[in-house]
Amino acid sequence: PADTPAGTYSVEYQICEVLNPTNCDTAIATILLEPPVIDAVAETFAPINGADGGTTASVLTSDTLNGAPAVLGTNPGEVTLTEDSIIDPDGNPTTAITLNADGTITVPAGTAAGDYLVTYTICEVTNPTNCDTAIATVLVRSEERRVGKECRSRRSPYH
Repeated sequence: PADTPAGTYSVEYQICEVLNPTNCDTAIATILLEPPVIDAVAETFAPINGADGGTTASVLTSDTLNGAPAVLGTNPGEVTLTEDSIIDPDGNPTTAITLNADGTITVPAGTAAGDYLVTYTICEVTNPTNCDTAIATVLVRSEERRVGKECRSRRSPYH
């Protein structure tokens, strides 16, 4: 059946002659079931303004299990998500940004500009040792906020 754990399975069966039903033989078939391919894919998200903060799409967007989009969950055929590390632009571990349980990454308002590297691992629920790791890059940019022109002239029609 679908989502059967990987492993070696033995199936015993018997065949008998139709004309002579007591003429039978028993055999054992051994089946080696490999785990499906799991693929965590590195990606770079669109820049987020560090002054305002924001949230990325899920890191699972490009990831696959057995050729199909990876689905986060606890049921057979789904994957689990684990944060391995988050590295700041200076190469140091940080908690400045967060990998959320749903796979999105939150950048709080006031986050320093730079490229943050989020290393994560996805594992198949059915075969928990069937895992793959990827790095998601979060580009945090600092953007100046522009507020309309100041009116300094007494003759300006914008007073």
